[in-house]
Amino acid sequence: MSSARVVAVAAAGAFFAAGAWTATDPGHSGLSLLLAACALIVAGAAWLETGPGSAKELALIATLAAAAAAGRVLFAAVPGVQPVTVTVVAAGVALGARAGIAVGATGALVSNFFLGQGPWTPWQMLAWGACGAAGALAAPFL
Repeated sequence: MSSARVVAVAAAGAFFAAGAWTATDPGHSGLSLLLAACALIVAGAAWLETGPGSAKELALIATLAAAAAAGRVLFAAVPGVQPVTVTVVAAGVALGARAGIAVGATGALVSNFFLGQGPWTPWQMLAWGACGAAGALAAPFL
């Protein structure tokens, strides 16, 4: 079993343990849900590492993530404008779910270095990663 697969299985186990903790002790649900989000991000990163990606594909994904992060930082003062979502969905449609998730999670993480990290960062990474996966699912219809 590869090390990435072991990490993904361990993160999935941590996710289910955090869910069980939420069910048994509702007073700590915020902390357990944050741990579950972090476990999902670790599992997603391990899944992304197993992909057969070339250097060209990796460079394209990094460039799209940088463009998404820069767009978010530049348009932070304009309410209701989210260039990250458009970039992430387009990456998911054009390059597939793995690339869309990578662009979304990386774009959220990098842009929060400028806009402020906090407990919302894992949730933003998950949400924009889900937008990339949704773009990949919608690709046959577009």
